[in-house]
Amino acid sequence: MPVPMSPNACGHCGRRLEQHSGPGRPREYCDPTCRRRAQRDRDRARRGRVRGGTSTCRGETIAAGLADLTARLLVSQRSGAPLADLLHQADRLAEETRHYAAAAVHEARSSGDDWDVIAASAGVSEASARGRWSERKLNRILAGYRARTPSAPRLPPGAREASAP
Repeated sequence: MPVPMSPNACGHCGRRLEQHSGPGRPREYCDPTCRRRAQRDRDRARRGRVRGGTSTCRGETIAAGLADLTARLLVSQRSGAPLADLLHQADRLAEETRHYAAAAVHEARSSGDDWDVIAASAGVSEASARGRWSERKLNRILAGYRARTPSAPRLPPGAREASAP
C-alpha cells in the first residue's frame, strides 16, 4: 500500500530515506524491491479501472470459436476443398488462436498474475511477454476480435464452404 510521499520517506513502505547531496534526482524508494512493489500496486489499480474494457472477450468464448473453425477445416479437408479454401481457413484459425492467447493473457493479468508467471507459462522472457502482450496491444488485438463474428469464418470471394459428409 503506497504511503503518502514525503521528501525523506520511501514512496512505498514509508521508511526514512537518506537523501544524497549532489547531482541527480532525489531518491523516491529505499531499494529496488520497494520500487517494483509500488509499480505492481499502480499496475493493479490501473487494471482495476480498465477491467471492463476488454473483458467481454473471454477465452472460453474464443476457444469455442476455435473448436468450430477447426471442425470446419476438418470437413473441408475431408471433402477435398480447393487448396485456396483450406489455406484461408488455416489463416483464420491462426488469427483466432492469436486472439485466444491475447484473451488468456488479459484474463491472467486481470486476475493478478505478474509478468514473470505469464512469461514462464509462455516460455519467453519477461521483457518479451510485456512487449508481446502490453495493455495497448491486448486492447488492439481483442478489439479486432470483437469487430467481427468469431464463429463465422470468412471465405474468399467465390469460395463455397464444404458441407459435412
